[in-house]
Amino acid sequence: MPGSPAEVRAALRDTAARRRFRRSWVAVVAVLAVAAAGLGAASVAQGPKLSSATVNASAAIERPGQRLVLQADQPLAAVPASAVSVEPAAPLELTADGAQLTVRFTGILRYATEYRVEIPVASAATGAGAVLRYNFTTPDVSTASLERDPGGADRVVRHSLAGTAPDAVLAEAPRIQQYALLGGDAVALITLDEAGVPSLAIAADGTSAVVPTPAARAIRTLHAASGGDLLGYVLDADGTTGTGTLYLLDLTDSSWTPIEVRGPGGTPLAALDWTFVPGTTSVIVQSDDLQLYLVDPVAGTEAAPLGQHAELRGFLPGTLQLVVADPSSGGLVNLADGTTTALELPQADAPVELYPAAFVLTSPTSYVQLYLDPMGYADAGARAILYAVDASGTRELYRPATATSRIGAVCLSPNGQYLALEEIPGSAEPDDYPSEPGWSGTTIYYLDTVTGETTRGVTGMAPDWCS
Repeated sequence: MPGSPAEVRAALRDTAARRRFRRSWVAVVAVLAVAAAGLGAASVAQGPKLSSATVNASAAIERPGQRLVLQADQPLAAVPASAVSVEPAAPLELTADGAQLTVRFTGILRYATEYRVEIPVASAATGAGAVLRYNFTTPDVSTASLERDPGGADRVVRHSLAGTAPDAVLAEAPRIQQYALLGGDAVALITLDEAGVPSLAIAADGTSAVVPTPAARAIRTLHAASGGDLLGYVLDADGTTGTGTLYLLDLTDSSWTPIEVRGPGGTPLAALDWTFVPGTTSVIVQSDDLQLYLVDPVAGTEAAPLGQHAELRGFLPGTLQLVVADPSSGGLVNLADGTTTALELPQADAPVELYPAAFVLTSPTSYVQLYLDPMGYADAGARAILYAVDASGTRELYRPATATSRIGAVCLSPNGQYLALEEIPGSAEPDDYPSEPGWSGTTIYYLDTVTGETTRGVTGMAPDWCS
C-alpha cells in the first residue's frame, strides 16, 4: 500500500544514507588496505635487522678463536666471509645458520680497542638487503714493573697499559730479585737477606708468607702459569746455573708441597732454563745438555724429549709453537706433533758498527731485534736502536731520545700487540744486586709493534711480560 509523501521522503533519505555509509566503508577499507600494503612493502624494503649480539671481549685479548655471534630478525641469504668488514682489521672466519652469523676471530685482538663490524646481508625470503652493524670495545690490561730502592724497600707496582686506572703497589720487600704475578693481587717474590741468602714468598693484601724450600745458594727463573695458581722456580744448591732442580708449586693445595720436575723414567733433571706452556700445567725444560723436554708434573706425565737447542725464546702469541735458537739458525717447535721448522728470516739492514742483541720473533716471517753499541764507541748517533724486520725490509722502530741511553730487556705482550722495553739513561748507576742487577733511572716503555708508537712509560725495570 502506498505510503504518505512524508513516509516516502523518509525512506528515500534512509536509502541514501545507507548508500553513503557503504561508500564510506569501502573507502575506509581501501585506505586501510593501501596503508597495510605500504607498511608491508616498507618492511620488506628495510631488510633484516640485528636483534642481538654477543662476544667475550676479555677472552678475545687472551687467546684466538673467540666468536662474535650476530642474531638477525629473519633467516639470511648466504654471506661470504670476504663481505665482512672489521675495523681495525682482524683475521676471521664466518659461518651462517639461518638468522645467525658467527664471526670467529682467528687471531688475538688488540687491547683497549673499539672494533667496528659491518656485514651486508639479504633476506632469504625476500632478497631485501641491509647492513648489520655492531661495535664492541676490548678491555685494557694491567702490566707490572719492579721499582728498586737499594736503601729501602723495593716495590712491585701494577700499571694500566692505557692509563685507565691508577697505579697500585702490589708488594714491598727489601732486595727483590725477581717477581711473578699470580691471581688477583698476589705476587711471588724472590728476595735476598743481608747475608745474600735467598727466600721465596707469596705476598697478597699487604701480608706475605714464606714458601719453605730446601737450602739453596740461589733461587731463580721464577714463572707463574697463566691461570695464576701454579708457580715454578729453580733451586741451585751450589749457586751454579744449570745444575739446579725445577719445582712447581700448586697454590690451590693448602700444604704448599712442591713437585719436583724430573726427566725420562723419573731421573733427576738439571734445569738450565724453562717455561710454562701457555694455558696449561705443562712445562718445557732445557736441561744442562741443552736437551728440551715437555712434561706435565701435575698430571703425572713423563718427560718427552723435543731435541737439543741452545736457547728458549718463548711462544708465538696465540700458538703452541715454541721459538728456539741455535748458533746458526732459529726454529719453531710445534708441540702438537713435536716437529721443528727452521726459520727463514730476512737479514736486518742495520749499521755495521752496532751489534745484534735482544731478539723477538713477532711472526714466522718477521721479528724485532735490538742493535747496540755496548761500549759507546760507535759513530751511529745512538747506543741502541730497535729495528723491525720482515719481507718488506728493515725499519727503525725505536731509539732513545738521548743518544747516550741504552736499551735493556725487550719483551713481547701476550697478544703480540706491544713490546715492553727497558730504557737505561747514560748516567745510570748500578744497584749492585748480585743475580738480577738493575740500573737507577730505568724506565719501561710500551711500544706498538707495527707503528713504534709509545703508549706510555712507567718507572722501573723487569716488565712482567718478560717473566
